[in-house]
Amino acid sequence: MTLKKYFVKALHRLQKGPGYTYQELLVWYCDNTNTHGPKRIICEGPKKKLIWFFLTLLFASLVFWQWGILINTYLSYNVTASLAIGFKTMTFPAVTICNASPFRYSKVKPFLKDLDELIEAALERILQPLQGNASATPAANLSEKLNLQLWNQIPLVLIDESDAAHPVILDILGNGSLGPGGHQNSSTFGNLEAKRYKLALKLCTHLTPHCFYRKFTSAAQAVTEWYVLQSTSILSKVPLSKRIEMGYQAEDMILACLYGAEPCNHRNFTHLYHPDHGNCYVFNWGVEKEPLLSSNPGAEFGGYTGGVWMEDPLEEGLKAWLGSNW
Repeated sequence: MTLKKYFVKALHRLQKGPGYTYQELLVWYCDNTNTHGPKRIICEGPKKKLIWFFLTLLFASLVFWQWGILINTYLSYNVTASLAIGFKTMTFPAVTICNASPFRYSKVKPFLKDLDELIEAALERILQPLQGNASATPAANLSEKLNLQLWNQIPLVLIDESDAAHPVILDILGNGSLGPGGHQNSSTFGNLEAKRYKLALKLCTHLTPHCFYRKFTSAAQAVTEWYVLQSTSILSKVPLSKRIEMGYQAEDMILACLYGAEPCNHRNFTHLYHPDHGNCYVFNWGVEKEPLLSSNPGAEFGGYTGGVWMEDPLEEGLKAWLGSNW
């Protein structure tokens, strides 16, 4: 195959005639180039040829020398690659645990006894309106059985809106109804079934004789709002130490916990009293000592696992937050 290519090239050369020699090619380049040195080497006299040859060789050597330095510098440039495998050590967040019910009902029941009786009587009047005056309980009898001091602060009323221009306001636990001007009239609950009415909270101030009414479209929502408002007012008057005692204690609520596969207990939690959630307990708050660190996810590498107890899971719940340390 190599011999065949040689003979083909020889045949082409014979057909085209003799080729150019290296000397002829060098002279052609020097005569046609646009650089200064090579062209003057073949065109000038003997002395100038020698000078131009020397200058051309000198500057060509400088160019090649700079190229060599540049290539050598590029090849000797150090590249450092740093590769780290793993997780960065970070501060483990604070874990806050609260009970959805701020107090144990068994502890606050004596404080809410009067309020429970009031709400029971109010629900009875709302759900079972009186037919005429036959089975109506007189206001005097209600005063004897119920503590109306709480009721008179923020009473629940029914607003009859059959006549939008002249609505009739009926006190649920009263002996009759309050008209638009606040005067009692002889209307009872017996004829309310055919009328459109709404349940509302009567809110008054001591500075002005005027009152305004917060109406609700749902009776359940109105009763719940009234009960929460009244119970919050009652419990706010209880000393803070007593409220903390009525809440859920850490040793009763926190059964066990694990951090980084190491056991912990309620003593590792910091107590915090929240106005809405009562007793809360914070793990890794960072107040008394430095916060814990974690490098990998999962309980076995510094994660938190806890078990809590609820007195009545159907009526209560648990709320947990992840937050920054102190």
